[in-house]
Amino acid sequence: MTAPSPAPTPSAPRIAVIGAGIVGSCIALTLRKRGATVTLMDREGPASGCSFGNSGAISVSSIAPLAMPGVLASVPKMLVDPDSPLRLPLSYLPAAMPWLTRFVLSAAPQRVERAAAALAALHAGAVDKHEALTHEIGVPELFMRRGTCICIPAPRPCRPIARHGNCGSGSASASRRSIAPASMRWSPAWRRAIRRRSTWPITARS
Repeated sequence: MTAPSPAPTPSAPRIAVIGAGIVGSCIALTLRKRGATVTLMDREGPASGCSFGNSGAISVSSIAPLAMPGVLASVPKMLVDPDSPLRLPLSYLPAAMPWLTRFVLSAAPQRVERAAAALAALHAGAVDKHEALTHEIGVPELFMRRGTCICIPAPRPCRPIARHGNCGSGSASASRRSIAPASMRWSPAWRRAIRRRSTWPITARS
């Protein structure tokens, strides 16, 4: 990663950043550009952990919290499902009950809307900043402004989420056939599709 940055001065702060994945590398680069002396450390080398061989997307509209309206009905199944993010040993359930209660209460529509608004504000400008970064470090071809298509089983998304851009400005919600290629194979469970124009894929360099 190369980018013009001022030479550190003798009085420049010395900062160590642990983890040389995408997050740690961006932090180190930003600190270096601000004049700090930075040491970037990773036990296996740059991009050897979660960032290794990874592709993904910069998605400013991914603002739905885990706790959504209706989550109470799904909690019992999630607690015993080995692949669930809420999987807990039954013996631990009494100790976890206060947290589970707060989790269910946070799924109230007004709380979901507040969380979505906070995440939307946090994501503001993320696409332009990531695109500028790819140009700065010489890999603009990795950033693709073409949007993404996401399939959903429900006829329409949660209103509080939609209000903050998940399916609002810059996105389109329609029948799956009107958005995706006819050659794609679909499960009958996926009834709708969302075209997110505010989500930009990042491809991995081969």
